[in-house]
Amino acid sequence: MDGAALRQDMEGAYAMIVNAYEAEVICKKTGQTLEDLRRQIEVLVITQGKRGSHIYLNGELTEVPAFPAETIKDPTGGGDAFRAGFIRGIAVNWPLTLAAQVGSLCATYALEHVGTQSHHFTVPQFIERFRSEYPDGGLLDRLSLSAKA
Repeated sequence: MDGAALRQDMEGAYAMIVNAYEAEVICKKTGQTLEDLRRQIEVLVITQGKRGSHIYLNGELTEVPAFPAETIKDPTGGGDAFRAGFIRGIAVNWPLTLAAQVGSLCATYALEHVGTQSHHFTVPQFIERFRSEYPDGGLLDRLSLSAKA
């Protein structure tokens, strides 16, 4: 995809979630800077691998650390898993930091297993592990309610 097509596809975007390499490629192809992307896209999330993720919103940067992994067996699928958790958080109107923390734990589950879809967990296991690192003010209890529905 060339720069003009990328610029056109980003027009009017509410959010963009990319890794640091993808952000760099987008900037090079479009001739835009990271600052340009931050002004153009309301919610810009750039994952940083083991350094977590950066959320840009209203000119502010929020850094969210990576969720600690027990072991890393395969990096394949980590970014997609992060996006899934993050988008789930946005869908239920969680604060963006909480959505990124949930995405980070989803990515960690993927990283700890070989293959993109070989990991699994129950909702209670996910909530318990999440709360071992981060407070959620009870917001993750919604996951239990939606799992029962």
